[in-house]
Amino acid sequence: IFSIKLGIHKDLINVIESEKPDLLIHPSFLYGYFINELFKASKRYKIPFIILMNSWDNCCTKAFCTGLPDKLIVWGEQTKRHAKQYIGMSDDNILSFGAAQFEVYKTPPKEDRETLAKSFQVNSNKKIILYAGVGASEDETANLKLLENAIENSVLPNCHVIYRPHPWRGGLQGSEENFLSLNWKHISIDPTMHEFYKSLLEGSRKNLGMYLSDYSISNKLLTLVDAVISPFSTMLIESMIKGKPVLAFLRYEQKTLLSNEYIHLTEYIELEETNTCYQQKDFIPECKKMVNQIGNKSFAEKLKKRSQFFVNQPKASYGYQLSKLAEKMMND
Repeated sequence: IFSIKLGIHKDLINVIESEKPDLLIHPSFLYGYFINELFKASKRYKIPFIILMNSWDNCCTKAFCTGLPDKLIVWGEQTKRHAKQYIGMSDDNILSFGAAQFEVYKTPPKEDRETLAKSFQVNSNKKIILYAGVGASEDETANLKLLENAIENSVLPNCHVIYRPHPWRGGLQGSEENFLSLNWKHISIDPTMHEFYKSLLEGSRKNLGMYLSDYSISNKLLTLVDAVISPFSTMLIESMIKGKPVLAFLRYEQKTLLSNEYIHLTEYIELEETNTCYQQKDFIPECKKMVNQIGNKSFAEKLKKRSQFFVNQPKASYGYQLSKLAEKMMND
C-alpha cells in the first residue's frame, strides 16, 4: 500500500527532468529521505540506480521497502551476506568496494610515534589506550574512573588512556560527571576534541547539527595508540584494520545481543581475537587481557586479516572502483 501511495517529490522530479542524469548514485543508511522515491524515479525515467551503504549495521537493521537498486555497494563479505539474507539482493547485484571513509587507513601517517605522542600530549613510552566514547551513556566517566584506579594501583601498569568523546554525542547523561571537572593522573582528553566537549557542556552546539569526524586525525590516533576500548561501533573495525587489540562493551545492564540492533555484531563477537565486556565486574579483567595482547605482532596480523571479512580492502581506491562501475553502467 505504501509503495502504491508513494509519489515522487516535485523537487526531485524537477532535478531529474532538468539535469537528465544517466545514472543515480545515492549514499545512504538504507533509509530516510529520498531513497524510496529514488526507486520510483529510477523506474519511471529508466535510469540505473546505485546505492552506497554508509555504516556497519545498514544491511541488517535498516531497509528500503519499495524496490531494489540495480547495484548495492557494501563494505565486505559480512554485509554482502546480510544484503542477501535481510534485503533479498542477488549476488550479481552486490559489490564489495570497502568503506569510503576508511580509505585513509591505507596510508600510514608520516609522523613517528614520538611526534604523534607529542601532538596528542601523551608520553610515548607508556602503553597508550584509546577510550572511544559512545553517543549517549551515563557510564562513560564511571568507566574512565575504573581505568584511572586500575592504572594507579598497577593493575594496568605503565598505561595512559586518551579519552575521545563520540563526535555525535550530546550533553551529560543522567548522573554522568563532567570529565573536565575531575582530576586525572593517567587519563587525558584527545586535544582535538577538547573544545568540542566544552561546547557540549555549554550547550553552544545544541543547534549546530552533526559534528563530522576528521578521519586523518583518526588515522594518526589509531596509529599512535596500542589498544582501543570502544562501545559497539565502527571503531572496533577501524582498530582491527590497524592491527590494534580491542575491547568492545555493551551497557552493563544489557545481557544479550538478541536484538535487531546488534545483529551485525554477531560475527565480531564470535572471533577468538576480540575481547568483549557486558558487566562492570568484568571490565578491568577484560582490559588486562587486552593489554597483554599489546606488542604481539602475529596477533596484530591476525586482527588485520580478520578485519577484511567486515571491510574489503582492495588496492584500488573506493572512488576508482565506483567510477569504473558508473562508466560501465552508463555504457551498457
